[in-house]
Amino acid sequence: MRSLISLLLLASAPLAAQQVARFITWPEVERRALDSPAAVKLAQANAGASRAAALGTRVARYPAIQANFSSVAAPDDGTRLGTGTGSLTNPIIFPRTAYGVTISQLITDFGRSSHLTQAAVQRSFADQQTAKQAELQVRLLARQAYLAVWRAQALERLARRQLDQVRAAGRPLAESELQLTLARNECMTAAIDLSSLIGEHDLAAPYEVPELLDTRPVTTDIGELMAAALRQNPEVEQRRRILKAAEEQVRAERAGRWPVVTGLATLGYAPLHSARFGRSDFTVVGLTIGLPMPLTAAHRAPPWWA
Repeated sequence: MRSLISLLLLASAPLAAQQVARFITWPEVERRALDSPAAVKLAQANAGASRAAALGTRVARYPAIQANFSSVAAPDDGTRLGTGTGSLTNPIIFPRTAYGVTISQLITDFGRSSHLTQAAVQRSFADQQTAKQAELQVRLLARQAYLAVWRAQALERLARRQLDQVRAAGRPLAESELQLTLARNECMTAAIDLSSLIGEHDLAAPYEVPELLDTRPVTTDIGELMAAALRQNPEVEQRRRILKAAEEQVRAERAGRWPVVTGLATLGYAPLHSARFGRSDFTVVGLTIGLPMPLTAAHRAPPWWA
């Protein structure tokens, strides 16, 4: 069985040797790897949608402006609408045409909208950490594939050098040729993995990569490494943000037991109206107070983290 595998590898070696190696650097591998995976793009799109949703929750803090227009035609003043048993009626209909603007502003909801905004912001941060985690995962796979190609080509050079030494010494070449074939086979496997990661169509073509040097200082302190991992790990930060979002959501739901106070102002003009109403312009200013009527004990329940 071993001899059969060796013959197959030896048969595939000339094909790999005839192909021209493509020179590629680590920055290019990293860039192409990040451009290819759909998981990274999906995570980034989700993060963008969460960021937009967080901005949308802030709308309640700003005034709302509505333009109104109404026109009613009636044959005479005091026309009644609807007759018969069980029909909806409006006691008196006057002919009129009016238009105006209504401005409403939230005065206070006792913090409910602020808590909802903070919950949305925390969820947005959590989705950003998810996108970062997906990107770092792709970077890790790209670095592993790059280093695998670099290792395979270094082993191939070493095996070729050993074969030349054995040939020069006049010793049997079978073992050295087998090592060279195994090294070439590893180069082909590493090239296929790298090509599939960066979206290259020619999977079997070999690569030539320069050595990846990392000159950043590396600490050997276990405590420092664990602290850095907890501080920089996107998954840990994502779970923190999800917890904060849940806490803010609970606070918002508990604040829903308080009234919502909104100020209103309406300015308008009625160029056509009944003579009974006198002036054509009108102004209305007031307050609306919304009183919640909870049907369950949810608003009275203690927070789940208490």
